[in-house]
Amino acid sequence: MVRLSLVNMYLHGFTTPQIHEYDTLTSTDRWNEYANVILANPPFMTPKGGIRPHQKFSIQAKRSEVLFVDYMLEHLTNNGRSGIIVPEGIIFQSGNAYKQLRKLLVEENYLVGVISLPAGVFNPYSGVKTSILWIDKALAKRTDKIIFLKINSDGYDLGAQRRPIEANDLPTIFNHAMAYKAAVLSGVDYQVPEQNVILVEKSKLTESGEYNLSGDKYKVTQSRNSSNYEMVRLGDICDLYQPQTITAKELHDDGEFPVFGANGIIGKYHNYNHQDSEIVITCRGATCGSINKTYPKSWITGNAMVVKPKSDCVSKQYLFYILKNSDLTSTISGSAQPQITRTSLSPFIIPLPPLSIQEDIVAELDSYQKIIDGAKQIIDNWIPHINIDPEWKKCELRDVCYIDSVIEQSPPPDCIYIGADSIEEGTGRLIQKETIKQQSIRGAAVRFSGKKILYSKLRPYLNKVTITHFDGYCSTDIYPLSCYDSILYEYLYYVIKSNAFLQTAIGLQMGARLPRINKDQFLSMQISVPDLHTQQAIVDRIENEQKLIEGNRQLIALFEKKIKDRIEKLWKS
Repeated sequence: MVRLSLVNMYLHGFTTPQIHEYDTLTSTDRWNEYANVILANPPFMTPKGGIRPHQKFSIQAKRSEVLFVDYMLEHLTNNGRSGIIVPEGIIFQSGNAYKQLRKLLVEENYLVGVISLPAGVFNPYSGVKTSILWIDKALAKRTDKIIFLKINSDGYDLGAQRRPIEANDLPTIFNHAMAYKAAVLSGVDYQVPEQNVILVEKSKLTESGEYNLSGDKYKVTQSRNSSNYEMVRLGDICDLYQPQTITAKELHDDGEFPVFGANGIIGKYHNYNHQDSEIVITCRGATCGSINKTYPKSWITGNAMVVKPKSDCVSKQYLFYILKNSDLTSTISGSAQPQITRTSLSPFIIPLPPLSIQEDIVAELDSYQKIIDGAKQIIDNWIPHINIDPEWKKCELRDVCYIDSVIEQSPPPDCIYIGADSIEEGTGRLIQKETIKQQSIRGAAVRFSGKKILYSKLRPYLNKVTITHFDGYCSTDIYPLSCYDSILYEYLYYVIKSNAFLQTAIGLQMGARLPRINKDQFLSMQISVPDLHTQQAIVDRIENEQKLIEGNRQLIALFEKKIKDRIEKLWKS
């Protein structure tokens, strides 16, 4: 590591780099050396059993990330500055050492701001969520506030490949940071932008004694404090609890009562915990913070937290709507395993109008929800269907189309690229458009041109199909199909999207780890092909049906917005 560091410094213009090898946390050999500027991405890993540091640290801890940040704070000069990338544990962990460190950062005027980075910026090495501590001892003493800045995208997607995309918040966030610094130095009020920037009084951070440095925690109370209705803490009006956990062995195929877990209904159980329907919040995992409502006589696992009104002062349905349309980010902690606890959820604030007004609001929102549910039922039950006439000609796919592709090992760095994730299941529409148009492809890709049907040959994406009208590249797990004159592209597209075709393809797929259907098997699949006039009539009918389905999608979006707008008024009325 010393040799790598020497070369790295030299290549960056430091002709006489000074690299010293010693254990910062256990050795005191260089304790009395100080720096004007420290930039660091310290190790996040703590050995099993923890670290046994020397006794000169102001905070007694065994965690490496706590000790490294403490070390850097201790070794800044009076006007020292630092930028430290830290894991999310530093931001909100409730351990005593973490709280002591955050208290030191805030009360001793080290911290100017916290810059939240998206999870995945260090892929493919680590997907851990991180933030940057902006430390400037001179600047922090000139203000009684701390700025929180949030970066949602850094110019690359957050997958393992880290491909370039158009979205990039870095220049904007940097400009906001510099504008804030200039305002503090000049003694003028800083005008907070509407998005991705929150300014919080230091005294606000000290109220709970947690010194939580998650900007989202303070977002709701800042933006929603103008309601004329009483603002109440969720824990004051509701019982919050996690029911007894059910093991997989206790679930039964023939169980009578549904079990609600992190992802909705996960199985059935013979007994039940709740006689009434209950509001549940997923409190662990990727869906953490999502709101659901159980059926009467159902069981709820420990992955979901029940929110139950303590009295008649709050309508359960009103509570469901208000939580369903609230941002619960501020109550979530953890990065590898996000979670919500009773302690984090209890202080969450909601508006509480009189019960009669709650009932009026519920009646209005219920009417909107019925329209949404009806439209969703139409969408969910609609399947493009082709009534096969036994008189139609039967032929193999190779008789009506061919796989038209050229595999290139080094495609151009910026090109239109389509993977299975780029195709929306069901509709076949292309999604992630910014990603598609600006891809940096690593490895081989398939080049296609003009009108093509793109068919994903890899399970679980066999039902992902789309039609293109441009030149580009696609994953090697996708077949680009060109049609002969005997079949319309749109007709073949609907045939391939049919459930009958999908089931046949699933039966032909090979491979244990990544099942797929090979080229010969795919082209040997049989389909029914009528004359072109009949094909066109079928395509026209299905496309007319699709227009009605799209109208229902727009109806859902419209009434979902009406619900959100009505809830938003509660915070402002």
